[in-house]
Amino acid sequence: MIGILVDDSTVVLENIERHYTLLKKPPEIAAIEGREEIGAAAIVITLVDVVVFFPIAFIGGQVGRQLVEFAIVVVISTLTSLFVSFTVTPTLAGLWALKAHWKPPAPVEWFGQGFDALRDWYAHRVLPWALRHGKFVAVICLLSFIGSIALVPLGYVGEEFIPGTDRGQIYIQLTYPIGSPLEKVKAGAFKLEREVDKQPDVAAEATTAGAYAASFGGFVAQSNVAQLTIFLKDDRKQPTEYWVRTLAQLARKTLPGVTAVVVPATGQVAGNKQPIDFIVSDTTGGDPTAAAEKVLALMRSTPGATSVSGSGTDLAPQVSVSFDRQKMQALNVSLQTAATAASAAFGGNVATQFETPAGLEQVQVIYPLEDQHALSMLAAVPI
Repeated sequence: MIGILVDDSTVVLENIERHYTLLKKPPEIAAIEGREEIGAAAIVITLVDVVVFFPIAFIGGQVGRQLVEFAIVVVISTLTSLFVSFTVTPTLAGLWALKAHWKPPAPVEWFGQGFDALRDWYAHRVLPWALRHGKFVAVICLLSFIGSIALVPLGYVGEEFIPGTDRGQIYIQLTYPIGSPLEKVKAGAFKLEREVDKQPDVAAEATTAGAYAASFGGFVAQSNVAQLTIFLKDDRKQPTEYWVRTLAQLARKTLPGVTAVVVPATGQVAGNKQPIDFIVSDTTGGDPTAAAEKVLALMRSTPGATSVSGSGTDLAPQVSVSFDRQKMQALNVSLQTAATAASAAFGGNVATQFETPAGLEQVQVIYPLEDQHALSMLAAVPI
């Protein structure tokens, strides 16, 4: 952008200097005639930039929303530079610069002399040789063009829409087998937390058991999951990517048998969204779980892919209760009463509420955990 802005004034100044130095014209005349002589070329140079950048302002979609301001800024800046090169630049040259007796410092003089020598070498030796060997130069240009295009498919030059941002924040999501009690998940999460606190570049952390922050926003509550949010120091000795690999190994070593996904916060607004995200859906209205599992397995087998995870969850263990309706009628027990008694024993039921100085408190009645692991206990629930 800086090159585009100074380009117009550069060509105008060079031509003014030629009229003053080589053609020996007075400063005012050199400024006017030098600008007039190069005016058409300066306009063409500017309009080329305008023709290239102005249509970008009309691109739709996500790309357009990202680039529309950039295109407008380039066009306005380029047209402004053309105006300056036609007015301010020749005025300062004719009334001040060409009349000044100021000499630049020696390093600037050396640079100018070296630049002039390089320009003379190119104009009087390289360019005539290239014109005499046109076919050879054309072949070199063609090979250079093919080679530059080949850099992308060969993998030497990559591409990404929005570069990742190192925010010094890491998420560790722990997933225990379905049905694991919350106390076990909590104990494991705090065990890993104590190991994480021992790492030298860790500034702070926060641990949540029984829920994790979803990449699409909000928290997902499940008794078999936990999440550690780790904040690294600003003056950390190692980059975030190093700690992603180190903490993944630490989690597997500390909690064997537990699935640990380590994700760095790299988005524009932080969060634990993965850099690559695939959405699997079934357009026919069916269940996409089977297809999602295939995609997940394919991603895990892809070289270079790390911390591959899926948002789909396995079915939790469940017990289906069927009541003997004939006995219920004989005992004058309604289906709702029997279902409420069974669900209250294993899922809990709010029996009453009472006021305290701290606010409203609830009394929940539920079976002890040690009595919730046998079907015989379910059959013995009194109704």
